[in-house]
Amino acid sequence: MTDTSLDVNQALLPSNLHTPRLTLVAPTVGLANQLADALNASYESHRDFLEWSKPHWTLEETRESLEQACAAFISKADEKRYFVLRNNEARELVGCIGLMPLSEPAGGFEVGYWANQLHSGQGLMQEALGALVSELRGHPLRLTASSANLRSQKLAQATGFECVQVIEGARSCEKYGVQDTLVYQFPER
Repeated sequence: MTDTSLDVNQALLPSNLHTPRLTLVAPTVGLANQLADALNASYESHRDFLEWSKPHWTLEETRESLEQACAAFISKADEKRYFVLRNNEARELVGCIGLMPLSEPAGGFEVGYWANQLHSGQGLMQEALGALVSELRGHPLRLTASSANLRSQKLAQATGFECVQVIEGARSCEKYGVQDTLVYQFPER
């Protein structure tokens, strides 16, 4: 179930999206405490794959990030971030899914995501990503993952993305060394 929508690149993006266990919400500064906690709890699982990760996020830094995300959400050209919340009284932050509008193909999006380490392995991000992909049927979707990031690859495949290209030696990190970048695309049906 979706709430109000935003027209971006001929795609109607919901401001909220509900699944049986989750709610995907547009950014709001009110999520700052939860976002800081989630990022700080997840640094070890993010550090090798997400360039922007760092050991500690302050509350002020997460507020600034959320303010930027709020402005970007209503811009046609900037990333749309959905924060994934568990549907219960605690409203725990499960992760984030970002959509970066593509210039080519028009109406398409580059998808990115990260999960809060405290909620990984429960199928929650698969549920969230699957719901968002369903909302965007008919729009080209792609994402990339490191050849060393098996969880990200499994999530992409579980939600219907297919690997269409391997870019050899495109990234590196201390733990895994040189890695390939796997390019996934959601099949247009």
